[in-house]
Amino acid sequence: MPLNRKARFAPPALIDLEDEENIFFVLEELGLAHLQSMWIKKHEPECSGAATVRAQAVAFFGDLLTILSGEAQSRRVKPNTWAGDRLASHLAVSLGLDGQTDKCIIREAMERFLDDLNLLTSYEQSVKAAGRVMPSKDYNDLMEGWSALFAGKANRLLTPLPLLLHKANEMA
Repeated sequence: MPLNRKARFAPPALIDLEDEENIFFVLEELGLAHLQSMWIKKHEPECSGAATVRAQAVAFFGDLLTILSGEAQSRRVKPNTWAGDRLASHLAVSLGLDGQTDKCIIREAMERFLDDLNLLTSYEQSVKAAGRVMPSKDYNDLMEGWSALFAGKANRLLTPLPLLLHKANEMA
């Protein structure tokens, strides 16, 4: 079910970890920081702000990991029982992660999300090279799948078919 797009353009006053819109927003911010850092690393590694951009991406990742692990200050996150062990247990089952600490499971899930964004970027480049435009639906479906998973609204990650096919082609 499509999320309410207009809500994601303003950060929530308190992050509600069980609200897909809130999770969509924070994952999108994480993704933007990551992709900006990756782009600068690839295209302008010597620019004056490269280290700052990388540091910001690392800090944002660490901050979101703290929030999802249940270690954030209460003035930043809506009171919940989802962060930490419940989220980690959900992600462990959903993504097949086991034998790790809660924080390691959450970190691994976040890293897999960023890997999917990298894959989406690669997919978009291949679509562009073929003279087409990647449908925004592919991006939205990926973000909604991860948002639903992190918010506990889905028990498995629903990856868009075009992205799965692209991944299979890259692995072949």
